[in-house]
Amino acid sequence: RCSMFIMSAGARRRVCLFGLSGDPPTGRGGHVGIVTYLSGLDEFDEVRVLPVYRHMFGSKRGKQASFDDRIAMCSLAFKGIPKVRVSCSERTCFNFYLKRAQLEAQERNEALDASSIRVGTADLIEYLQSNEPSVDFTFSMGADTFIDLTSWKWRRSKDVLSLLDGRLLVIHRAMDHNATATATATGCNESSSKTKNEENEGIAEQVELRLLKVNEMFGDNGVAKAVHVPHLSSISSTIVRSTKDIGQLTQWLSNEVVAYMKDNCLYRFSEDNSFDKGDEKKD
Repeated sequence: RCSMFIMSAGARRRVCLFGLSGDPPTGRGGHVGIVTYLSGLDEFDEVRVLPVYRHMFGSKRGKQASFDDRIAMCSLAFKGIPKVRVSCSERTCFNFYLKRAQLEAQERNEALDASSIRVGTADLIEYLQSNEPSVDFTFSMGADTFIDLTSWKWRRSKDVLSLLDGRLLVIHRAMDHNATATATATGCNESSSKTKNEENEGIAEQVELRLLKVNEMFGDNGVAKAVHVPHLSSISSTIVRSTKDIGQLTQWLSNEVVAYMKDNCLYRFSEDNSFDKGDEKKD
C-alpha cells in the first residue's frame, strides 16, 4: 500500500516531508488539516507522509499499532488530497541500514543485535537524497519538535540542518475555538486547553528566535520558516485511542479510518469484535 515514485528528468522537485506516528492519523482538526494545508502551498510539488517505522527509543517500541496498519490508516486518511502520497521510506531506510550493519558484522565475524540499530532523521534524509538526488527536501515539524532539534537533543541534530540546507517548516497550530470546544466536551479538559494556548504563545516566541538563528547559519540561503495552520483543534491520537464511541471518533477521524480501526480491532476495539452498544445513548 506504500506509494512508489520514479523521478523524471527536468527541474528539481520540491518535496515536503511530514513525519508522524499515524497511530491513528487524526482528521481535519489534526493531521489531515495540516497535510491539506501543506498540499496547498505552491512552494512544494509533493507532500510526502512518512509514518514512523521504529522509534529511536526502545521504551516506545511495540506500543503502537503495526506499521502496516498505520500505513493503511494514513492511506485512507490522506486519500484524495492533491500532491500527497504516503511512503514506506522509514521502513525501507531502516532495512537498508540493518542490512549494511549485518554485512559489516559478518566481515568482523561478530553477532549483530538488531535492536541496537538506531536510524534517525539524518540517516533518513541521507537515504532519501541518495535515491532522489534531484529533489530538494524540506522537513516539516511541530514547534516543540523544532525546539528539541535546535536544542541539539536529536541524534545528529546539526547534520539534519546541514543536509537540508536549513529547509525547515515549523507548524503552529492556530486553534479553531469551535473545534477545540468540541474536543474539550468529548475528552479534553477545558483548563488544560487554556493552559495549552498560553504555552503556545510562549513557544511561538521561542520558535521565531530560533528560526532567526537557523537562517543566520545558512546566510542568504536560510529558508527556515513557521506557518500557522488554521482551523485545528486540540485533538490528539492519544485521546482517540482511549475510546470506541463511534459518535466521537467520526468527529475526530475520517469515516474510513474509523471503519478500519473497528474492522481490524485496533485500540479500544481490541476489547471485542463489535461495536459496544453500551456506548450508545439509550432513550
